[in-house]
Amino acid sequence: MYQPDALDVNETLETTVKPLDLGGNGDPRAGLVVRNGLTGANGGKGYATLLASPSGVYMQYDSNADGYIDKETSHVGTGFGDQVQLKLERTSTDTLKGYWRASANDEWQDVATVTLTGADVTGLDAGAFATSNSNAGAFTVAFNGTAFGSQTAAVESIAAKGPEATIAKRQTLAHKDVTVTATLTNGKTRVLEPDEYTLEGFDTTKLGEQTVTVRLVTDSSVTATLTVTVESNLARLFCSSAAASKYEPASSWASASTADLTCDNNLSTNWSNWGTGDTSPWLSYTFDKAYQLGKLSVAVDKAKGEAAPKSFTVSYLAEDNATWTDATLPAVTVNGAAGAVTEADVSALPATKGIRLNFTYADGNDYAKIAEVRIAEGEATPKPQPSSNANLADLTVDGKTVDEFSADITEYAGALAGDAASYPTVEATAADAKATVQVEQASTENSGVATVTVTAEDGTAETYTVTFGELPQLAELAVEVTKDSYQVGDKFNAADVKVSAIYKVGDTETLRKLIDPTDGDLKFTGFDSATAGTKTITVSYRGVNATFEVTVTATEVTPGPGEQKPGDTNNPGNTAKPGNTATNKPAANGAAPLSNTGVAVAAIAVVVVVLTAAAGALLVIRKRRA
Repeated sequence: MYQPDALDVNETLETTVKPLDLGGNGDPRAGLVVRNGLTGANGGKGYATLLASPSGVYMQYDSNADGYIDKETSHVGTGFGDQVQLKLERTSTDTLKGYWRASANDEWQDVATVTLTGADVTGLDAGAFATSNSNAGAFTVAFNGTAFGSQTAAVESIAAKGPEATIAKRQTLAHKDVTVTATLTNGKTRVLEPDEYTLEGFDTTKLGEQTVTVRLVTDSSVTATLTVTVESNLARLFCSSAAASKYEPASSWASASTADLTCDNNLSTNWSNWGTGDTSPWLSYTFDKAYQLGKLSVAVDKAKGEAAPKSFTVSYLAEDNATWTDATLPAVTVNGAAGAVTEADVSALPATKGIRLNFTYADGNDYAKIAEVRIAEGEATPKPQPSSNANLADLTVDGKTVDEFSADITEYAGALAGDAASYPTVEATAADAKATVQVEQASTENSGVATVTVTAEDGTAETYTVTFGELPQLAELAVEVTKDSYQVGDKFNAADVKVSAIYKVGDTETLRKLIDPTDGDLKFTGFDSATAGTKTITVSYRGVNATFEVTVTATEVTPGPGEQKPGDTNNPGNTAKPGNTATNKPAANGAAPLSNTGVAVAAIAVVVVVLTAAAGALLVIRKRRA
C-alpha cells in the first residue's frame, strides 16, 4: 500500500510494525518503502527502504540508480520484538533519514541516512511493504497508524463523495460506500479513516433522495454533505439468496456468471447460462418474510443486449414457502436493446417470500444474459391493528346507570336497601364491540364487590368494581303491645301488637321496619286464655324471636234481674229468667281467636252443658207452677 507523489522534501512517513505470524520464515522483513514510482513491481530510481526484521532495524537502498537495492546499513535495535515504530524523513531531494523506537513513549533513535540516487525533485511514491524473504510460509504483519507527517496536521475542511449506487431500503449506509477527503491546515489533503467521521441523517426506510451529513469527530463544526438515493429493491436486499437454473462457470477469460450478479447494483456484470445446455432458464429471489410486491424490472446486457431473453413469466412461493406457484399474469415481453429495462407490475400477487422469473429464449438463442433485476415492495394494505380499547360505555346496577359514570373511573360505591336480602345485578357494556366483558356479581363470598373485567381485542384488560359491602341482617325485633290485658276465653288478635324488624350491618342499624300483621312470616305462640294469669307470648319473624307478656283475668258473671248469683244464699230459689243465659263477649276488636288448649275447650263445654241443664230445670219448674 502506498500513496503516489506523497513524500516531498521535509515530509515524513511513520508506521508501527507488529508481526503476527512469522510463518516459519527465518528473516521476514516489513517496513517503509520509497521510490520514484511504485506502480511496477521492479525498477525505478530513488529506491530505499527502512525495515525491521528479527535481526534488527536497518535501511537498504539503490546506490547506482539502476532500480535495484544494492546497499544495506548496519542493524540497530532488537528487531521486531512485540512491535516497532519506524519513521522516514526526506531531508533533501536526494537524502533520506531513518528512525526507530519501541513505542510512542520512547525517543526516536537514528538508524541511518542514505542517498537517493536519481530521485525525483517532486514527491516520491511512499508506503508500507512486507516480505517473507524465503517463502517458507505466510508472513503476517499488521501496520498501524501509517501516516505522513503533513497529514497529521489539523483538518480545515472535508468533502464527501458517494455512494456511487443507490442504497436498498432497509440496507445500511456503510462507511465503505463513502469517501471523505480532508483538506489540512498545511494545504495537504488526505482520505479520512471511517472512525474519523460520523454519518448523520440517513433513514434507510425513506425512499428517494436524502441528504446525509458527514461530521468530523475531532471537530463537530467541520461538516460536509452528500446525497444518497434509497430504492425499494428486495432482490438487492436479499441478493445472497439469488439462485439460477444454471450459470456459466468461470473460465480463463471471465469469472463465473452467477445469479448474484443480477442484484449487485452494477449493470456491467451479468448472469449468463451460456454453454450449460439449460432448457428451462430461471432466476429466483427469496426473502426473510412475506412481502407485498409492487413492480419488478429486468435490465439486459449493457454493452450490446447480448442474449436478451424473448419474454418471461412469474412464479411465487406459496404459503408453505416451498412450492412455486405460477402467477396468472400474462407473459412479459423483454426489450432486447442494449442496457434496456423492462418493467412488470406484480402487485396483484399475494404477499410472498419469494419470486421466480421463468425465461423464454429469443429465437435462435440457447442461452440468456441478465444484467440486473430489481424487485420493489408494493403498497401493502395495512393490516388493521387490534384495538387496545378496554373501556366501558355503560355500567348499570339493576338496569340503572351508576351515578357519575365515566370510562375513566374504575371504582364505584354501590347502595343497598336497608333490608336487602340479595345483591343487585351489575351489567356492563364495552365501548369497543370487539372487546369482551366478564362480570363477577357481588356475593357474600367476595365481600359484596362486583367486578367487571373488560378485555380489549389486543389483550389489554381493565377492571371496574362496584362495592356494596355486607348485606344487612335481621338482627332483632322491637315489640309495642297496644293491648296487654285479656279475660279468660278471649282470643288473641295480632293487630294488638306492633312488631318492627330491625336490620343491621355489624352494630349499625340500617332499617327499622313495621311488619304487616298479615305477613305470613310473622308468628305468635304461647297465648293461653283458658286460665287466668300472666302469659308470655313469643313473636317469631324469619328466624328472629322476641317475647312480651299479657295478663289474662277471670271472667266476671253479672246475674240478671231476679237471678241468684251462684253461691248466693241470701236469695234462695231465685232462678234465671227463661231464655236468659251468660255468654262470653267476643274478643276485642273482633280479632280472630288464638287457639286454646284442648283442656280449656273441654272445660268450657262442660260449663255450657251444666248451664243448659240448669236452664232446662228452671223451665220445668216454671211450667209446673203454672
